[in-house]
Amino acid sequence: AGPASAQPGDDATRSTARNAATEGLALFDRGKFAEALEKFDRADALVHAPTMGFMAAHCLEKLGRLVAASERYLAVTRIVLDDKAPGGQREAVIDAGKAREALLRRIPSVEITLEGATPGEAEITLDGVAVPAAMIGLARDADPGLHKLVAKRGAEVVTRDFTLREGEKAR
Repeated sequence: AGPASAQPGDDATRSTARNAATEGLALFDRGKFAEALEKFDRADALVHAPTMGFMAAHCLEKLGRLVAASERYLAVTRIVLDDKAPGGQREAVIDAGKAREALLRRIPSVEITLEGATPGEAEITLDGVAVPAAMIGLARDADPGLHKLVAKRGAEVVTRDFTLREGEKAR
């Protein structure tokens, strides 16, 4: 992809994106992070801009969705701006890198191991999402909070509920 100026579309599209972003900022300031995230995502869909991605990532972080926030910050750092991009867009790219760096230390991880079975023998899910066999024995980032691990091999089912705290490395 080539450089972006973050100003595509017609005037009405840019105005609508700006209004959605303004609503998102007001919601963010009131602590309504889920609603703000929706506004920033919609504004970003209309006019892809680092500022919208940065604020969406900030909402995800406030919602405790640290893994998604980290990935969103990273996506913002990878946006290539052209020479005409406003200074605020450039600042958002830099700020996203700083925010992600600080966030990485807070993201917990869990290493899933199997006893009595090889990774391909068992079906593993974490919070209802399939865990690829290749991930067994590797640290996997996860959000803080309660998690449910389910391993199935034939008729045998093993379930483990566990809680991760920020920055924790669990096995």
